[in-house]
Amino acid sequence: MPETAQRIEPARLEDAPEAISDVLAELSAASAKLESALHPRTAASLADLVRIMNTYYSNLIEGHNTRPRDIEQALAGKLDTDEARRNLQIEAAAHVRAPPSPTKGGRQKVS
Repeated sequence: MPETAQRIEPARLEDAPEAISDVLAELSAASAKLESALHPRTAASLADLVRIMNTYYSNLIEGHNTRPRDIEQALAGKLDTDEARRNLQIEAAAHVRAPPSPTKGGRQKVS
């Protein structure tokens, strides 16, 4: 089956049911409340952790089994001696360090 842009585009709800819209509004409000309640250092640490988690799952989807511990070690400059694992670590570290998409916003701090 050939790849098409429509097949790999994120799913979007054009006419979301009211119940879904309500849940999204509640989630957005809860997120804003949590963000304002966190100390800036805690928020930054949490953002770093989420970026590592996102990298782990993105790489896993691509068939690259680079564990979060491997990613953290790569960010600290401690690369595996096995070439294949080291290459995966380098790729994962680059993914974590990549600036967020300008369309999505977000913080960029990771070491």
